Amino acid sequence: MGTTRKAEQSPHGDNRGVKRRPKRYNNGMKNNRGLIKLLILLLIALIVLGYYGISVRSAVENPTTQDNIGYVSTGAVSVWDKYLKGPATYLSGIFVNDIWNPAITNLEAIKNNQPTDLQKAAPLLPNPDGTPNTASTTHIQPKIIVP
Repeated sequence: MGTTRKAEQSPHGDNRGVKRRPKRYNNGMKNNRGLIKLLILLLIALIVLGYYGISVRSAVENPTTQDNIGYVSTGAVSVWDKYLKGPATYLSGIFVNDIWNPAITNLEAIKNNQPTDLQKAAPLLPNPDGTPNTASTTHIQPKIIVP
């Protein structure tokens, strides 16, 4: 079983004076370094193959290689058509209809200073004097009431 470390505490029983590591935000550079490494490795591999006299073009154009590539691609298309196409289409429909389109509609409404779907669906609160609120839901702006 693993051991757990208790958080450091000051003599006052709280976390005053405990040094914390600064939060680091990933700005995408880490992922780009992986792609660059892969490209460099592929380039080195091609140089090494060329040094030993191996032609990548002749290897790819070989009839046996072409047959193997055709076999694998036929199998991949078959798996896609039989097992993956239905769930992928269903999930993409959910994403587009339930997430993407409403987000675009609401962002355009915000841009045009119109109420969003959430603002339209919110119930109207009564006026401060107790009378029912009959404000139109087409133009909702927060009102600041100063006594």
